[in-house]
Amino acid sequence: MKLPFSLTAFLILLLTAQVFAQEKPRAVKFDEFDDVVENSFYSDRNELGFEQRVERFTKQLEKERGVWAYIVFYRARISSQTFEWEDFGYRCYQIRSQILNNSRIKVKDVVVINGGYRENNSVEFWIVPENAELPAPTPTFDRWEAYTCPKIRIWNDTQPGENGTVRFFVRQDNFKGINEYSLTWKVSVGEIVSGQKTNNIEVKLNDTSAKRIAAYVEVGGLPFPCPKVFSESSEINDKLYQVDEFGMATNGDVKARLQNFYYTLHNNTQGKRLYC
Repeated sequence: MKLPFSLTAFLILLLTAQVFAQEKPRAVKFDEFDDVVENSFYSDRNELGFEQRVERFTKQLEKERGVWAYIVFYRARISSQTFEWEDFGYRCYQIRSQILNNSRIKVKDVVVINGGYRENNSVEFWIVPENAELPAPTPTFDRWEAYTCPKIRIWNDTQPGENGTVRFFVRQDNFKGINEYSLTWKVSVGEIVSGQKTNNIEVKLNDTSAKRIAAYVEVGGLPFPCPKVFSESSEINDKLYQVDEFGMATNGDVKARLQNFYYTLHNNTQGKRLYC
C-alpha cells in the first residue's frame, strides 16, 4: 500500500530528527593545571597539589566503563636539563602505569600525548567515550622557541683537609649537550688556590674561625634565557658540621642532595659518627 505523500514526509522528518538527536559523544576535559607559583605541583599552599589531582582523576575513572583516559602534557618553553626521573613527560607515563595497575579501573586504555610547549609545564586529563573525537593538543610555542637549560648542581667537600683547604665542584654531566662553556668561580671566604676556570676548585681557608662558606660559579656559553650564576653554601667545621638542610623539594632535588650526602659520607666517615 502506497503511503500518502504527507505521511511519508512526516516519517522522513521524524527519522531525521532522531538521527540529529543522537549526538556524537564528546571528550571531556576533566582537569588542566600547570606549575606556576600560584598552582605549583609541589606547593602546600594549594587546595589541590599534583598527587591530589591524580588521585581525583583516578577516582573518577573508577566510575567509568568503556572509555579511554588521555593525558596530554606540555613541557615548559624554558626548562631545566634534568635526570630522567625529573622529566615531566616521564612523570606522566608513571601516572599511566599507576592507573592501569589499579584493578578497580576498567578503561580501554590510558594514552599519553606529548602536546608540545607552553610557558609552563602543564597537563590535561581527558575522559574520552567510544566514538568521540580525540582531544587535540594546543601548544602555544613552536619547538624552535623552546630552550633547555642545564641544571647546574654544585657539590662540596667542606671538611678541611690536612692543608686547610675545602673543595667545590660541578660534575661534567651537568653540561650535557653544551659544546663550549666557561666557568668563573668566586667564594665568600678564603682564597681559590687551584681549579679556577675548571669544574673543580680548591679553597684555602685563611680565616680559621669561618663557620660557613659559599661558592658561586658563573657559566658562560649558555642560551640567552638560561640563568648564568649558581651557588652552594655549607658549614665549615672539623668537628660536628651540617652537610645540608632543605624543606619541601621535588623527588629529583631530594635524590641529588642525597647523592651529595653519600659523597660526603664516603670521603669523611673514618673515625666519625654520622647523624641524620
